[in-house]
Amino acid sequence: MLCNNAKLETTTEDGVRKYTFKPKFSIRNRRDLINLIKEHQSKGLGGLLVDDVQESMTTEEFERVNKKLGENSDIVSMPGKGKKKVFFYNDTKSAENLQLDEEIVKYWRDVAVDGLDEKKIEEYLENKGITSMKDGLESKSQVPVGGKKKPSQRGRQSKKHNDHLGSLLTEYDPALKKASI
Repeated sequence: MLCNNAKLETTTEDGVRKYTFKPKFSIRNRRDLINLIKEHQSKGLGGLLVDDVQESMTTEEFERVNKKLGENSDIVSMPGKGKKKVFFYNDTKSAENLQLDEEIVKYWRDVAVDGLDEKKIEEYLENKGITSMKDGLESKSQVPVGGKKKPSQRGRQSKKHNDHLGSLLTEYDPALKKASI
């Protein structure tokens, strides 16, 4: 059972099996953390959970790194899924080097979208031949509500009632009785 645990490393010394904690990442200091977050984001994997980083560092080193977050803007902490915090790399150098064409900036500032909702903006862009980028996020109305799974109809058969009394039962319909009289 313990041998299969992903967070434990098993070693055998002098015939004795020993278990040691195996952190998710090998981080010794702040510089290692910054490099790991940069690498993680460059692969498109997003940020790192603060809990995983905290498990991977000593308590003193993590507290030191956490204090420096306010002073240095290399690492940004944001809330993620399930209210867990996530560390992201704040690449200020790439934002400074970003040059936009003045014409694009002019177009950006000229467009007024105050009274328009998302659907109208999307329709307008489609009419102009511009396709909007879908990021995979669904609106709240499209998200399926968790609940019971519908049972499959394939194996279900309807019950037949009173088949054994078929010769004894007669159909009673008052409309048919009046028509025959």
